[in-house]
Amino acid sequence: MKRTWRKKIGAVVALLAAVAVLGTGCGADAAGAVESRTRETRALGLLLSREDTFLSELKADIEAEAAAQGYAVQYYNAGNDPETQLRQVHEALAEGVETLLVNLADGEDSEKVADIVGDAGVVLLNRAPGTAILNERMVFV
Repeated sequence: MKRTWRKKIGAVVALLAAVAVLGTGCGADAAGAVESRTRETRALGLLLSREDTFLSELKADIEAEAAAQGYAVQYYNAGNDPETQLRQVHEALAEGVETLLVNLADGEDSEKVADIVGDAGVVLLNRAPGTAILNERMVFV
Protein backbone atom coordinates (compact mmCIF):
# COMPACT_ATOMS: atom_id res chain seq x y z
CA MET A 1 0.00 0.00 0.00
CA LYS A 2 2.85 2.41 0.80
CA ARG A 3 4.27 1.96 -2.67
CA THR A 4 0.93 2.93 -4.27
CA TRP A 5 0.77 6.02 -2.05
CA ARG A 6 4.29 7.07 -3.10
CA LYS A 7 3.43 6.57 -6.75
CA LYS A 8 0.31 8.69 -6.33
CA ILE A 9 2.19 11.51 -4.60
CA GLY A 10 4.90 11.38 -7.25
CA ALA A 11 2.27 11.49 -9.97
CA VAL A 12 0.56 14.54 -8.44
CA VAL A 13 3.87 16.38 -8.06
CA ALA A 14 4.93 15.55 -11.61
CA LEU A 15 1.48 16.44 -12.89
CA LEU A 16 1.46 19.86 -11.29
CA ALA A 17 4.99 20.53 -12.53
CA ALA A 18 3.85 19.62 -16.04
CA VAL A 19 0.81 21.89 -15.71
CA ALA A 20 3.10 24.73 -14.65
CA VAL A 21 5.32 24.14 -17.68
CA LEU A 22 2.38 23.91 -20.07
CA GLY A 23 0.74 26.96 -18.54
CA THR A 24 3.69 29.26 -19.10
CA GLY A 25 3.47 28.96 -22.87
CA CYS A 26 6.14 28.12 -25.39
CA GLY A 27 8.72 30.83 -25.86
CA ALA A 28 6.94 33.39 -23.63
CA ASP A 29 8.86 35.08 -20.86
CA ALA A 30 7.77 34.29 -17.30
CA ALA A 31 6.44 37.79 -16.53
CA GLY A 32 4.26 37.79 -19.65
CA ALA A 33 2.95 34.32 -18.86
CA VAL A 34 2.02 35.30 -15.29
CA GLU A 35 0.32 38.47 -16.49
CA SER A 36 -1.75 36.63 -19.11
CA ARG A 37 -2.74 33.92 -16.61
CA THR A 38 -4.18 36.44 -14.16
CA ARG A 39 -6.80 37.34 -16.75
CA GLU A 40 -7.79 33.73 -17.42
CA THR A 41 -10.19 31.49 -15.58
CA ARG A 42 -7.39 29.10 -14.59
CA ALA A 43 -9.45 25.99 -15.25
CA LEU A 44 -8.15 22.44 -15.59
CA GLY A 45 -10.12 19.63 -17.16
CA LEU A 46 -9.66 16.25 -15.48
CA LEU A 47 -10.80 13.55 -17.90
CA LEU A 48 -10.68 10.08 -16.38
CA SER A 49 -11.34 6.87 -18.26
CA ARG A 50 -13.37 5.42 -15.39
CA GLU A 51 -13.89 5.59 -11.64
CA ASP A 52 -11.81 3.23 -9.50
CA THR A 53 -10.06 3.46 -6.15
CA PHE A 54 -6.72 4.70 -7.48
CA LEU A 55 -8.22 7.24 -9.89
CA SER A 56 -10.65 8.48 -7.21
CA GLU A 57 -7.77 9.12 -4.82
CA LEU A 58 -5.74 10.76 -7.57
CA LYS A 59 -8.73 12.95 -8.46
CA ALA A 60 -9.09 14.10 -4.85
CA ASP A 61 -5.37 14.90 -4.60
CA ILE A 62 -5.39 16.79 -7.91
CA GLU A 63 -8.45 18.80 -6.89
CA ALA A 64 -6.87 19.72 -3.54
CA GLU A 65 -3.54 20.76 -5.04
CA ALA A 66 -5.19 22.61 -7.92
CA ALA A 67 -7.38 24.55 -5.48
CA ALA A 68 -4.28 25.45 -3.44
CA GLN A 69 -2.71 26.86 -6.61
CA GLY A 70 -5.83 28.78 -7.63
CA TYR A 71 -7.21 26.44 -10.29
CA ALA A 72 -10.75 25.19 -10.71
CA VAL A 73 -11.06 21.56 -11.83
CA GLN A 74 -13.79 20.36 -14.16
CA TYR A 75 -14.20 16.58 -13.88
CA TYR A 76 -15.30 14.21 -16.63
CA ASN A 77 -15.78 10.41 -16.38
CA ALA A 78 -15.81 8.55 -19.70
CA GLY A 79 -17.13 5.28 -18.23
CA ASN A 80 -14.30 3.48 -20.08
CA ASP A 81 -15.77 4.55 -23.45
CA PRO A 82 -13.22 6.12 -25.84
CA GLU A 83 -15.89 7.87 -27.93
CA THR A 84 -17.43 9.45 -24.83
CA GLN A 85 -14.00 10.66 -23.79
CA LEU A 86 -13.36 12.29 -27.17
CA ARG A 87 -16.71 14.13 -26.86
CA GLN A 88 -15.66 15.22 -23.37
CA VAL A 89 -12.42 16.68 -24.75
CA HIS A 90 -14.50 18.87 -27.10
CA GLU A 91 -16.84 19.80 -24.22
CA ALA A 92 -13.98 20.76 -21.87
CA LEU A 93 -12.38 23.00 -24.47
CA ALA A 94 -15.74 24.64 -25.24
CA GLU A 95 -16.13 25.36 -21.50
CA GLY A 96 -12.83 27.29 -21.45
CA VAL A 97 -10.50 24.71 -19.92
CA GLU A 98 -6.90 25.75 -20.56
CA THR A 99 -5.14 22.47 -19.72
CA LEU A 100 -6.47 18.92 -19.91
CA LEU A 101 -5.36 16.14 -17.59
CA VAL A 102 -6.34 12.96 -19.42
CA ASN A 103 -6.33 9.34 -18.31
CA LEU A 104 -6.97 7.81 -21.73
CA ALA A 105 -9.84 5.35 -22.06
CA ASP A 106 -7.87 3.86 -24.97
CA GLY A 107 -4.13 4.48 -25.41
CA GLU A 108 -4.62 4.41 -29.16
CA ASP A 109 -6.74 7.58 -29.01
CA SER A 110 -3.83 9.85 -28.08
CA GLU A 111 -3.49 11.09 -31.67
CA LYS A 112 -7.22 11.86 -31.84
CA VAL A 113 -6.94 13.85 -28.61
CA ALA A 114 -3.91 15.71 -30.02
CA ASP A 115 -5.87 16.59 -33.17
CA ILE A 116 -8.79 17.95 -31.12
CA VAL A 117 -6.88 20.07 -28.59
CA GLY A 118 -4.76 22.19 -30.91
CA ASP A 119 -2.75 24.61 -28.74
CA ALA A 120 -4.24 23.56 -25.40
CA GLY A 121 -1.91 21.84 -22.98
CA VAL A 122 -2.45 18.13 -22.32
CA VAL A 123 -1.03 15.95 -19.57
CA LEU A 124 -1.63 12.26 -20.21
CA LEU A 125 -1.99 10.39 -16.91
CA ASN A 126 -1.10 6.82 -16.04
CA ARG A 127 -1.76 5.36 -19.50
CA ALA A 128 0.95 5.82 -22.10
CA PRO A 129 -0.06 7.06 -25.54
CA GLY A 130 -0.21 4.44 -28.27
CA THR A 131 2.07 6.49 -30.52
CA ALA A 132 4.99 8.86 -29.98
CA ILE A 133 3.13 12.19 -30.21
CA LEU A 134 4.55 13.78 -27.10
CA ASN A 135 5.94 17.31 -27.35
CA GLU A 136 6.06 20.54 -25.33
CA ARG A 137 2.23 20.81 -25.35
CA MET A 138 1.43 17.11 -24.70
CA VAL A 139 3.31 15.32 -21.95
CA PHE A 140 2.96 11.93 -20.25
CA VAL A 141 3.13 11.43 -16.48
